[in-house]
Amino acid sequence: MKKIICIIFILNFAFPLIGQPQISYLLPDIGTPGMSTYMEIIGPFDPDNPNASKGNFRVDGLIPNSVGQVKCLNSTDNWKLTFSPMVVSWDGRMVSVYVFVNPVLNPNSADWEALLPEFRIPIVVQ
Repeated sequence: MKKIICIIFILNFAFPLIGQPQISYLLPDIGTPGMSTYMEIIGPFDPDNPNASKGNFRVDGLIPNSVGQVKCLNSTDNWKLTFSPMVVSWDGRMVSVYVFVNPVLNPNSADWEALLPEFRIPIVVQ
């Protein structure tokens, strides 16, 4: 069986950095070597106070990489993933991005729970 899954996840900080966008979850959280995957990164939303989290990821629109970007937390992982410019929507609460997983990656398993740490790649939104 061909091993095709490489997991991508968000590093949760115990103490979030001031001014950093908050991430609630992302869909999907896996990628396949040699393929491009559309991913949505969702920020916090409070239905009791919907205006509180507006602008979490900037203003709505296409954000060039020179202004803000999705990237690997560790620079040593940069060769594994390539991200498109991000598109912010939902009043700054959602980022849409394409992620391309390098085709030379060969994960140790097709089961995401069995993946080795080098295939669990932390990403951040800046």
